[in-house]
Amino acid sequence: MKPQSFKDKAIRFAKTWYLITLAAIGAFAVGTGAFDFNSTVTSWYILLGTVIIAAGLLDIAHRLKGRLPAHFTAQIQGPLLWTVTAWMLLRMSGPYSKHAIIIPAGFIAWVVTTYPPKIFLFPILFAFIMEAGLTITGRQPVAEFALNMLLYGLIAVFLVLFARSQAYRKKLAGSIARAKKKSDNREYANDLGITASGPSILKTLPEFEAIENKEQPGVSTIETITDSFDLQLELIRQALILTTVAVLWPDIHGRELRLRNISTIRKDIQPGPYPIGAGITGALLRDRNEITLAPVKADFSGLPYYIKKGGVGSLLAVNIMDNLQEETSHVDRKVSGILCVDRTEKSDWNESELTILKLLGKKLYLDINMGRQIYTMNRERNAFQQVCIGLRELNSVLGLEPVFDASIKAVRTLVQTDFIAISLLQGEYHSIVRAEGLHAKNLPGMEFSKNEGIVGQVMKINRSLPAGAEYRGPAPIFSKEQRFPDFGSLLILPLQKEKGDSIGALTVAARKPGVFTRHRRDILELIAAQVAIKIDLAQAQEQINKITTILS
Repeated sequence: MKPQSFKDKAIRFAKTWYLITLAAIGAFAVGTGAFDFNSTVTSWYILLGTVIIAAGLLDIAHRLKGRLPAHFTAQIQGPLLWTVTAWMLLRMSGPYSKHAIIIPAGFIAWVVTTYPPKIFLFPILFAFIMEAGLTITGRQPVAEFALNMLLYGLIAVFLVLFARSQAYRKKLAGSIARAKKKSDNREYANDLGITASGPSILKTLPEFEAIENKEQPGVSTIETITDSFDLQLELIRQALILTTVAVLWPDIHGRELRLRNISTIRKDIQPGPYPIGAGITGALLRDRNEITLAPVKADFSGLPYYIKKGGVGSLLAVNIMDNLQEETSHVDRKVSGILCVDRTEKSDWNESELTILKLLGKKLYLDINMGRQIYTMNRERNAFQQVCIGLRELNSVLGLEPVFDASIKAVRTLVQTDFIAISLLQGEYHSIVRAEGLHAKNLPGMEFSKNEGIVGQVMKINRSLPAGAEYRGPAPIFSKEQRFPDFGSLLILPLQKEKGDSIGALTVAARKPGVFTRHRRDILELIAAQVAIKIDLAQAQEQINKITTILS
């Protein structure tokens, strides 16, 4: 190793001690009254104070970024600079110094609480030197010096006692643990490339034709969860030498159990579904989180997925959702998922096996919860893409007829409909300017009173109808002659200008009931708002063109 030259040692020494020297000079200046309110502050002192404050802020910035100093001299640099800054602010406060005394007092208390003695003794020494210097130079009486030091000591002692209290330490430990976990997660995400920046979502929008055949956002998520479950069950079955590991899950109504995943060496599997409470699962309905049986009778038939009796030496069943301490309150199920395992061996389940199987239950639940979050994100992303595609198409056209065409195309692409119509209001009447689909042949050009039909009511009250977007009849859609009872889903949205006045209505309908879910209604409302703006602009443009033609 090449020995360090005298020059290198000198540079290293200067880098290590220049901030401490700067703080010492600042402390001497404070102690001699250089920063007192009534004293004449020269440009040199202004420069010195600015440099000390800047150096202290820079040190704080480095610490906030996680760059904690390793050497002792570097560790005390920051506290010394902050100490001098606190006393500079106190002395510059002048007539408000009695109130500003809380600044150095609170700072000293914080330093004593936060740092070990080998660190906080130096700021205390600097504070004593500055207070003593002010007393020696006659800047403050001896009594004030004694009261200040007593105040600093009392506040420091109080804060130390509070920091050592059980409640504070528990809260602090929790905060530290959360901060560390957050930092670790962020670092792990960076390592895995999860947070890597990708292409803009606006630049990756598919064309209209591509989104029509797009796979539902939850399909790939379900397949991933299923594959993950199958792999985990197989691993546990082989590791613990089990006969079967199965996951039973209730349907959405909680009326029956279904065999969702299974790893087994048996051939007599009944796929189900099974009634709630069938076999061993019934015992878990009585406020029990787990059941163990060993040994099991030779003719035991309590596992609903086995066709034949017997063949079970011992078994265990665990509630999957109730197996977590932090149970989610937003999932309202009378029956949770169930993890069932069995083996031919008749011995009791030991502690190690119970722990592994309970951990498997927790892992399965975490996979389900993650799947829900991924599904939600995919659905929101899909909705965002749909809205952007619709708006992109609408914003690319000018004139009334192109706006009508783009509106119909946007709606047809975003939702599956059998009927679409656009109506425009003209005084007390509204006319259908465009209609496509079932029953649309004779509608374009027809006029209807504003006071009849659901469409007229929508324009009057400026609200979407009917409630729930379901149509059961016999209420007329446009008039008494236009009822269309074969529609099961119907949604009529007002086309509102920016000020809130309706200029028309967008009518969409489908034979199948339940087509316009809350999610789809939200998208259609956004599209309708944009359609109204484009129609209003196109009408204004036509008026301008007419005026221009007349004037020319």
